[in-house]
Amino acid sequence: MCDILIFGGTTEGRELAEFCEKEKISVFVSVATDYGETVLTKSAYIKVIKGRMSAEDMENFITQHHIQMVIDATHPYAVEVTKNIQSVCKRLSVENIRVCRENDTVDNYAEFFPDKKTVIDYLNTKDGNIFLTTGSKEAEIFTKIHRYQDRCLIRILPYEENIQYCRNLGFKNIIAENPPFSAEDNIKLIHRYNIAFLVTKDSGKTGGFDSKLQSAKECDIEFLVICRPKDSGLSLETVKNRLWEKYHE
Repeated sequence: MCDILIFGGTTEGRELAEFCEKEKISVFVSVATDYGETVLTKSAYIKVIKGRMSAEDMENFITQHHIQMVIDATHPYAVEVTKNIQSVCKRLSVENIRVCRENDTVDNYAEFFPDKKTVIDYLNTKDGNIFLTTGSKEAEIFTKIHRYQDRCLIRILPYEENIQYCRNLGFKNIIAENPPFSAEDNIKLIHRYNIAFLVTKDSGKTGGFDSKLQSAKECDIEFLVICRPKDSGLSLETVKNRLWEKYHE
């Protein structure tokens, strides 16, 4: 019986899927992108649903498949998705567990900003090229940077719709590659594009934060971090224990 739905597309989602495969627990795993699907283990215990779900899609899927537990392992910055999951689960009286990513990215070298707007305001007082590592979903707001077409290098997942979207916005310098990225990968780009600022989210070790920080330090450029939205939930290990207890009573 498969009555668990995991919203993944993250390292935490992949690790939960691997745990369920190991423990022979059947689960549905929802991912938004092709990349999210490719990193999942192929298994009879893992049924992948690919594509972004609206709140209505979530409600229909949970109802049709008689889901009893929903685990939200989406990205810390996917605030709207988490809100939709919480709302739908509450309406359907379905158990909802939020997986929180550990916050282990404090470093005195980093400059933290409360949101994207304040980063943009800061960059508009500075000269120099900018390396955006926040993905294609965040691309539009960064067009508010003065001369962004020439100043900004943006790194995104290598899907044609993402590339075309960024081109349509006016970005000239686009790197379309799949993660993970090492510090050496970042350093090569920093030197090639004469980067002065690296912009990232507070994505933690699992989101490549450490390698970005290391590359910024080695190249002596400014490291600008958009703070993580407030989040509450359980650690990955706690959720694994909950699953084990549920299916090994």
